[in-house]
Amino acid sequence: MSSKRDITSRRVMLAVIIFGLFGQIAWTLENMYFNVFLYETVTYDPNAVALMVALSAITATITAIIVGAFSDKIAKRKIIITICYIAWGLSIMVFALISKDNVAKSFPNADIIKLTASFVILMDCVMTFFGSAAFDSTFNAWITDVTTTHNRAKFEGVASALSLLSVLIVFAGLDGLAQSDNWIAFYLIAGGLVTACGLAGIFILKDKPNLKPAKENYFRNLIVGFKLSSIKSHPQLYLTLIAVAIYSLSQQIYMPYLLIYLKYYLGLTDYAILLGVLLVLTAVASIICGKIADKHGKGLIMLISASLVVIGAMGAFLQGEFNKENIILFAILGFLMLSGGMIVSLLLNAIMRDYIPETKYGHYAGIRMVAMVLIPMCVGPGIGAAIIKEGAEFVNDYGAVENIPQPVLFLYTALASLLMFIPLIFILKGIKPKKTKPVLLTRWGKELLENPSDVPLPEYPRPQFKRESYLNINGKWQYRISALDGTPRAEGDIIVPFSPESPLSGVNKELQRNEKLYYNRKFTLDAEFVKDVTVLHFGAVDQSCEVFINGISVGKHVGGYLPFSLDISKYINIGENEISLEVVDVTDKSYYSHGKQASRPINIWYSPQSGIWQTVWLESLPKIHLKNVKFDPDIDNNTISITPMAECEDIQIVATIYFDGREITHANLKPNVKNVIEIPDAMLWTPETPNLYDVVFKTGDDVVESYFGMRKFSIVKDDNNIIRLTLNNKPYFHNGLLDQGYWSDGYLTPPSDAAMLSDIKKMKELGFNTLRKHIKIEPLRWYYYCDHVGMLVWQDMVNGGGYESFIIRAIRPFIGWNLEDGKTNYRKLGRGDPAGRENYYYETDRTVDLLYNSVSIATWVPFNESWGQFDALKAVQFIRERDKSRYIDHASGWYDQGGGDFNSVHIYFRPVKVNNDGKRATVLSEFGGYSHKVTGHVWNENHIFGYKTCKTQDEFTKAYEALYREQIIPAAKSGLCASIYTQVTDVEDEINGLLTYDRYICKADTQSTQAINKELFDLYSQL
Repeated sequence: MSSKRDITSRRVMLAVIIFGLFGQIAWTLENMYFNVFLYETVTYDPNAVALMVALSAITATITAIIVGAFSDKIAKRKIIITICYIAWGLSIMVFALISKDNVAKSFPNADIIKLTASFVILMDCVMTFFGSAAFDSTFNAWITDVTTTHNRAKFEGVASALSLLSVLIVFAGLDGLAQSDNWIAFYLIAGGLVTACGLAGIFILKDKPNLKPAKENYFRNLIVGFKLSSIKSHPQLYLTLIAVAIYSLSQQIYMPYLLIYLKYYLGLTDYAILLGVLLVLTAVASIICGKIADKHGKGLIMLISASLVVIGAMGAFLQGEFNKENIILFAILGFLMLSGGMIVSLLLNAIMRDYIPETKYGHYAGIRMVAMVLIPMCVGPGIGAAIIKEGAEFVNDYGAVENIPQPVLFLYTALASLLMFIPLIFILKGIKPKKTKPVLLTRWGKELLENPSDVPLPEYPRPQFKRESYLNINGKWQYRISALDGTPRAEGDIIVPFSPESPLSGVNKELQRNEKLYYNRKFTLDAEFVKDVTVLHFGAVDQSCEVFINGISVGKHVGGYLPFSLDISKYINIGENEISLEVVDVTDKSYYSHGKQASRPINIWYSPQSGIWQTVWLESLPKIHLKNVKFDPDIDNNTISITPMAECEDIQIVATIYFDGREITHANLKPNVKNVIEIPDAMLWTPETPNLYDVVFKTGDDVVESYFGMRKFSIVKDDNNIIRLTLNNKPYFHNGLLDQGYWSDGYLTPPSDAAMLSDIKKMKELGFNTLRKHIKIEPLRWYYYCDHVGMLVWQDMVNGGGYESFIIRAIRPFIGWNLEDGKTNYRKLGRGDPAGRENYYYETDRTVDLLYNSVSIATWVPFNESWGQFDALKAVQFIRERDKSRYIDHASGWYDQGGGDFNSVHIYFRPVKVNNDGKRATVLSEFGGYSHKVTGHVWNENHIFGYKTCKTQDEFTKAYEALYREQIIPAAKSGLCASIYTQVTDVEDEINGLLTYDRYICKADTQSTQAINKELFDLYSQL
């Protein structure tokens, strides 16, 4: 679904250019000439200039706030813009009539100087009123209406260029009139242009379609931006306003006196030429940098530009005396100040627009004036005037004392500009890097979009505990995103179970930490469906949510990767019902599990997602029913232990076991205890022979279908005293791949069952037998397919906690530094929060319980690369108490505490060498990561990441073959028990997959890869 704000067009650009240009011409006149007019024709007192500027700033700010809020209230901007532009132009023409001679004729006995100055200042306020109403509040709000986060810097670049072009036009076309003191013609021409622009707006401007009026009372809306709750809800917005205020203040120290400085200090009578060149260059730089910032991000450009302002100002101060010989140097320094300042300003404006609540654009255009105009123009010129008063002065031909601006103005400008870096640092921390993220569809995602009536992922979501009672409520829901204070940000339809950030959801909008996501959908229940107990199931909701049925809260859940269920029997109706959710997601800004999601995604960290991302469904059950079941196979004794779980102890449970459709045995089971059943001549499960037994449980009227596999994981020492992994008591090499489980169109959500199955089958076809499910819990059907296809799984626990210290993280891979992960280092490793550590054990317990029956899972991985690692040895004990049948890789690749079943290493930048510790199996739990970019099939054309770059397909194939034949196979002979290559697919910036992110291209040579993997398999078969 396209963004409602994305309605920019040639017509919009034309309006921006015309109204931006003539509006900026009018402001150029006021900023550059009204004060010169006052200074040269009425009084040489710089305090009068400072007063004029301050009153103008106050008027502009108050006007912008009042009129901006009014334009929000009526949701109409065009009429305000056109009327006020016309009035603005007429007031400029009236201004032309003010002179000492006219005042003297009308008031012969008055103090002509003071009275004329008063008229000039008063009329300036009148012009400012209409100008701010037209341009600063309403036109700026209109620009925010019709632009998006993806093109705002570009439009700000154009607007900035127009402001510079306006100065050039005024200097080149009208400056001659000012220099000849022909002020009447000067202002009549300018006022006429602005009036004509207002008239043209009747035909050019068009209000944003479906612009909704602000719901709040007008007077309440007038003050909302000044409330503490608003500031807390929008910290980035107000930090940006602070940065704008500091920057604008620094500029106002010298800007009102710049022409006076050029004319009276430097003695430049032809300064228009110099400024013209500088303005053209700055305009070009603004447009270019605006486009670059939209494409690559605002951070680095903003820091460089802010630095240029300081450098230019300090240079201008240090040079002091300028003359014609070093005027080029002054021009360079001036360009640094102008271009750097203009780029900083446009980027800050773009950031502000990104964070303004949608129904408050007009109001915040007024708030923006406080930072951009009121504070700077009330304080800055006063500082400048005080500096000028302390500088040189002389008596002119008329006996009046003139104050001459001095270079020290630029010193204060530089010092004030330095203060800007304080809020900038915090702003940049909150800005996510801009990436070019085209919609990269898989073939399954494309099919889904081409058949929008289809219910996505309709299959039964819990295949190892299946009932006939099933109502899938995936599909079209309604969503709304609001600020935490209730301010609406976006709304519309969403396709569940795809997160709003993903293309397949139809929303393509990222939920921010200070926002709440609302879901709503109506569904119908038939009387035949509803039994004694009706349960609502969520596969996963990221990250915290509250669920409502028919307006009543039925439960809350925290944790974005685990399923949860709610008994809604008391809250439903036969017929129509309504389900609602409220969701909050702070991504990686808390101890909650966040996996590979990052608020600032780059390289190995991926885009955040939120909300519902697995199937939502209902089942209805008889009062007496099975709650769960656990299978414990014992191949040494040809038995299966079944533990059925139920609330009632005095019930009869009958289990019938089948193999290949043929009944093997049946038994009466006791609830909540292990029931041992013999499986004669058991057919063992392996990746090569994925034999599975089906089971049907009957408990009264409750019928549940399930399955299990007979297999055993263990560790032995071979004849050479080398520890080996075994499967069913035979040495078995785990030859696998890192599998992130991300999709280019669904993010964490696979676009279909067929898509999940395709990944598994493709890796099996290439000869691999293991997938390490990396930092994610998949929908249960993924494990179902691994069980049936025959694919071992290493299951990672999803990481949470904070990030470890950058120094530790950056140095550790290169020097092999080990770190004890106990209490003394909790904070260093991002686990300082006790609640976070407790939450880890809660989620680990639930993960083991959830996936306990998955036949394919061979290994639990409590921690990966110290991401939230703590007390790893205790984690091993915790998991072992719950599952003694599987391996545990206690600290994959990083801070080895000497525990678990594996000596687990990650190797990317050095040769693979086996280091057997004689106690544990040696595994290479990550390696490789060879990257090859397939143009047209990458997530981000402008930024790619991998551990070794191969420019061609042939180079990739040869490098991959050499890695296995020269390092992995020899290591396997020496005692390596498992190897996990990085990785199954490209993921966002990472292009080190065997498949492209959209799954269209396989970069691995099938024949070569199959041959290598067969060689590894045969090697272990002979042990």
